[in-house]
Amino acid sequence: KKSIRILGAALMESSWKDQPITIEELRDQIDLIDDRILDLLNERAKLVLRLGEIKRAQNLPIYVPSRENRILERLRNNNRGPLDDASVTRLYQKIIDESRRLEDGSG
Repeated sequence: KKSIRILGAALMESSWKDQPITIEELRDQIDLIDDRILDLLNERAKLVLRLGEIKRAQNLPIYVPSRENRILERLRNNNRGPLDDASVTRLYQKIIDESRRLEDGSG
């Protein structure tokens, strides 16, 4: 697995168009990225759980539409593609929905 990480890092640093690469190598890179995304989502979820505890202790609302709108706007503004803004919005709406479920204690 270490060699896959080294390969993935080397290929991601160089221009992908210049590299002869197989389907299996691309899939290995995607798997590595998926693992990193999963780790980050779980880190995010841990923070969300703590946030939910604080909100419940202070009788604050779990759902704050203006906060969610600011998150989505910030992400769209930072989006460099190739995902379009609508795709980024849909992905993050799902992440936010699942986070809210955790935050309110029903997850």
